[in-house]
Amino acid sequence: MNNTVRTKEEKELANKHLAILKHRLEIITAYLEGKTIQWKNTISKATTPWEDISSPSWSWHLSKYRIKPELVKCWVNIYSYAIHYYETRDEAVIDVGPDVIRLAVPLVELAEETTNE
Repeated sequence: MNNTVRTKEEKELANKHLAILKHRLEIITAYLEGKTIQWKNTISKATTPWEDISSPSWSWHLSKYRIKPELVKCWVNIYSYAIHYYETRDEAVIDVGPDVIRLAVPLVELAEETTNE
């Protein structure tokens, strides 16, 4: 039995390493499930965009990896005082107010993921 007493700093460092390993495992699992993985060079000083990668080398010390964010499509009604969001065009059309500026405008955005690396 190991009775090693850890300091607060050692526990925090261990928790940080565990979080990194869990994040990497999520990405590798997604790759094995057939999801698209993206990578970004971390060595270059220039800002590089995320790129799709079909066969990752998993060089975590040289690159960042993530699961490719999915596009999210919704519909919006635009008013001078607010924007109302809807999952379908029909919902936007039904819920229109008398002071609408634009009705049922399609909106497509990337569902960005947060990363810990």
